[in-house]
Formats: sequence, structure tokens, C-alpha cells
Amino acid sequence: MGDRLYVNARIPTGDPRRPWADAMLVRDGRVIAIGNSAEMRKLVVDAEVIDALGAEMTRDEAAREPTGDTGREE
Repeated sequence: MGDRLYVNARIPTGDPRRPWADAMLVRDGRVIAIGNSAEMRKLVVDAEVIDALGAEMTRDEAAREPTGDTGREE
């Protein structure tokens, strides 16, 4: 399982100063970073980019291997 970068998502952070993020990097089933889609795309070079199409997702959902139509970018 390689790196997966979820973008265009709605991810609760648990931080009252910044309650939502829109990107999350997952490596080997673990969340590595959460932040802004544009910033994360600049930092990540070799990851599968998955467009969440505005869906709300939790850290647990992102850590699982995706199945079906995931909105993967070609």
C-alpha cells in the first residue's frame, strides 16, 4: 500500500481554531498529515491522489484501503 493523498475532502480536525481541513495524506494505513489541498499537493511528490469530491471523511475512513469508485485522479 503506497501513499494516498485525499484532496477536496471535509475532514474534522478536532482543533477549535481550525475545525476543518480539506486534504489528508495516508501512508501504510496511518494518517501522516492533514491540511490544505493546495499546500499538500506541493509537498507530496509520489502519492496516489484521490479526489473526495467534497465528501466528509474521518481519519479512520481514510486509513482503510479504498474500494469501488473513489474519484481517483488520472
